Amino acid sequence: HDVHSSFIKNSAGDSALNVMALLAHIPLLMMLASSVIASSSITKKASVMLLEFGLVMMPLLLLMTYFADVAIQSLLVLSLSVALLVVMGPRSDHRDHADNTHVSQEHTHCFLDWFKGAVSLMTCLAILAVDFQVFPRRSAKSDTFGLSLMDMGGSFCVISSALTSKWSRESQLSDGSMENRRKRRTRFALKNWFCLLLGVTRFISVKILDYPEIVDEYGVHWNFFITLAGVWALSDMIHIVTHSAAVLSIIACCILVCHQWLLSTTDLSNFIFFAERDTSLFAANREG
Repeated sequence: HDVHSSFIKNSAGDSALNVMALLAHIPLLMMLASSVIASSSITKKASVMLLEFGLVMMPLLLLMTYFADVAIQSLLVLSLSVALLVVMGPRSDHRDHADNTHVSQEHTHCFLDWFKGAVSLMTCLAILAVDFQVFPRRSAKSDTFGLSLMDMGGSFCVISSALTSKWSRESQLSDGSMENRRKRRTRFALKNWFCLLLGVTRFISVKILDYPEIVDEYGVHWNFFITLAGVWALSDMIHIVTHSAAVLSIIACCILVCHQWLLSTTDLSNFIFFAERDTSLFAANREG
């Protein structure tokens, strides 16, 4: 367990430039794959999936493993290739405002689908690849301080859920009938409880299988799913109070500032890093 835990961690992390360069491949590969599929007029689902596998999944897998050292150079080449496709691609005919709005909405929905898929794909690939030597140690989760590829997974899941949340859609922010609002809140509650159930299931399965885990990440009993359920629950409670985007932004900034203030001016940081885990349930799961 100790050998496995030390292997899948890194102490220094990676440079922000390398991490951003790798992540920037996602939208460019999405654009490249979409352009190739559109120009080839392929309609069979199996053929589309095969092209997406070759143009999105395989490049990401190689960039996360064998070609991790050339992520910046690869980004420059890919950016130039996509730019040429955009410049030399066929021009669409002029449409009226309604048609353009409809097409814009379709493109937005398509991008959100691709974004969520790419985030899930990179997270799964990183989790599977981190157990092998081919995965660079600097891309593994940073132990104490630093930035790495695997540190971005939780953040992107929160961003993804925010982009596709029903609260973020104007049609869902209208008052509507009391019955519709009650149904929406019921769906939100079920989603939170399901995510919490996943967290409990993960905890039980890890303990039963005696699978090596890093308790410094979330704690002894805590895990990512429980954190995500907590974030969703807090978000739903705040959205019930107000729907104003300005107010929501102020509340979010205040939470971040207060959290950082507590870390910087109190003994909270020392408690998180150095406290004994067997003193209480809170101390055992203080990171989460």
